[in-house]
Amino acid sequence: MLLERPGEIVTREEMQARLWPGGTFVDFENSLNAAVKKLRAALGDSPENSRYIETLPRIGYRFVAPVQEWSGTQAPQFRPNDGIVESHLRPALQTAGGGNSKKSYKRHLAAGICATLALLAWVAAQRYWPLPAPRVTRATQLTHSGRFEVWGGMRTDGARLYYLERRGSDWNLFQVATAGGEARQIVSPFHNTRILDISPDRAEFLVGSFLAREQIMPLWRIPVLGGLTRRVGDISATDAAWSPDGKRIAYSRNEEIYVADAGGLSSQKLATMAGRSNSLTWNPDGKTIRFTMEDPQTSVGSIWEITADGKNLHKVNFGWDPNTPVCCGRWTADGRYYLFNAQNGDEAGIWAHRETQSILRRKSLPTLLSVGPKSCVQGTAGRGDREVFVSCSEARGASMMYDPRTQHMRPYPEGTGLMDVHVSPGRDQMVFMGDGRTIWISNLDGTGRQQLTFPPMQALRPRWSPDGKQVAFYGWMPYERPCLYVIPAEGGKPKEVLGDEYSQINPDWSPDGQSLVFEVTDSSGGNARLKNALYRVNQESKRVTKVEHSEGLAFPRWSPDGRHIAARTESERELRLLDLRSGDWQVVAKGTLISGVTWSADSEWLYFQDLLAPGETVYRLSVRDGKKEEYASFEKELEKDAIRCALAGILPDGTVVVSVTLGVADIYALDVDFP
Repeated sequence: MLLERPGEIVTREEMQARLWPGGTFVDFENSLNAAVKKLRAALGDSPENSRYIETLPRIGYRFVAPVQEWSGTQAPQFRPNDGIVESHLRPALQTAGGGNSKKSYKRHLAAGICATLALLAWVAAQRYWPLPAPRVTRATQLTHSGRFEVWGGMRTDGARLYYLERRGSDWNLFQVATAGGEARQIVSPFHNTRILDISPDRAEFLVGSFLAREQIMPLWRIPVLGGLTRRVGDISATDAAWSPDGKRIAYSRNEEIYVADAGGLSSQKLATMAGRSNSLTWNPDGKTIRFTMEDPQTSVGSIWEITADGKNLHKVNFGWDPNTPVCCGRWTADGRYYLFNAQNGDEAGIWAHRETQSILRRKSLPTLLSVGPKSCVQGTAGRGDREVFVSCSEARGASMMYDPRTQHMRPYPEGTGLMDVHVSPGRDQMVFMGDGRTIWISNLDGTGRQQLTFPPMQALRPRWSPDGKQVAFYGWMPYERPCLYVIPAEGGKPKEVLGDEYSQINPDWSPDGQSLVFEVTDSSGGNARLKNALYRVNQESKRVTKVEHSEGLAFPRWSPDGRHIAARTESERELRLLDLRSGDWQVVAKGTLISGVTWSADSEWLYFQDLLAPGETVYRLSVRDGKKEEYASFEKELEKDAIRCALAGILPDGTVVVSVTLGVADIYALDVDFP
């Protein structure tokens, strides 16, 4: 382009338009700078002393050397070997002809020293000179609905990508061509179907049927071109993957990792991990399996590897701090690189780690595959040696107010990011969890915000004390167990209630403000007395007592009049009510995914949401007669661009505060230069 117009300015915009046609996403500034830098290196030029290429900052470039066009019909002929044979043979001919042997010895010695130094220089270069990093040369958006479901992942047969889109309580199976085009919904044999893998011969899908995310799913094999759907033995799993030869299937069931034959028989347990395991992937050589394990105390993911016969279980080290959160890995088709998601310091996204390392070179660190300002959280390699497919998003959410009388939704007047809303005893303020898992206090209209907790602490489920002077919540510092805290309502330092000997979550106050009821998870460490149930702790004495018959219950909520405790089952399908006078538990409601349990101020009504009901319905239950009625439905919003409408709280006038997740995630195809 510069030689076409010697002496004239070629603008950066002209270069962009010619090199990267419209619709192509690329890091233009850095890519163009790198191209000009390479061109200068080839010409022996420099920006400080420009003999060929002159830079006009922020404008463009100009070729300043004289240019002469070759007008002849035949280019000059060159003989690359001219003079080389003679110069190389001359020392040997002189020696053969009886030349000075002493001079010959010195020449040979010098040549040997030079050769040794050259070898040492080559070894040093191998050891210390870094290899080029993988680089995204082009990014193309494939889907445009914003409804990509990250949990469902994506799989490719080379020509198409298969993935899930969420619409309220439904997850629909979609496909899109890897070259781009219109995305189309696929008719699946189950209400919700997740494609876990595609057989190596591309003839069958390995799928799971499910009602809600993160559940154990029965496994099925479905022919790609249609045909009989078959169960994979009697296997149910949280994740599964075909081996490269198609003869075996690796699968996980919560903490356990197994391998079975392709028909689901001859199942063999490989390992029992300390936390929930998923994202299984085979090395293309078929010898090892990698997977993600989530630490039950900190929810931080790590990647582990084990051989296909259950040996050499170990945590994969990428050369970072071992506590760096990583997850969800996939190998490239040739096995040279491993792609995974991580948050390393301030950088987050999809990283590529070189798996084939030379013994002479230092091990290379992972490289972030940058896609501009977007955050990418899910990736998979294509069938080729340059294709990578990722899901990228930009944070989009909204806090809304739903009036059940008019069935009208309107934006919350002040800001976004309201969850776990709890109204103060004076009914004039609220405490809530804001963006970044921080606790805030504000007026009911959102004005007068005051932040109570700050990173790196993660804080959730705030509850106002009955006297309005304190706020209880559960939280944790990095790499620690979650535990109960209280903090003054006017601000100050959070104070631990019990310490972090075991995991404590979801607190609520007794009406007299002297005690807290809370949940202990089944991953609570070595204290066998406190596992998987509800407990009460007296604030002054620190005495802990178990709530009778509360095993397997979660999310306790004490009624303001002190007569009942409501809780849901761990499966989130039942809502139960404890009569504190009789000590009896009663099932008062059933659903698919119960959440957001909230009492009315007069203790007459119990509100809750079924997130997998049509319209993600909010119900209210009369404690007096047990009758359940629909209180709010978000079907209209879900038909537009919302993918989830979660109950965040109920205001004193009955208004529902709703946390709306908008369609934000789409799939991009990356062209990556893997050195």
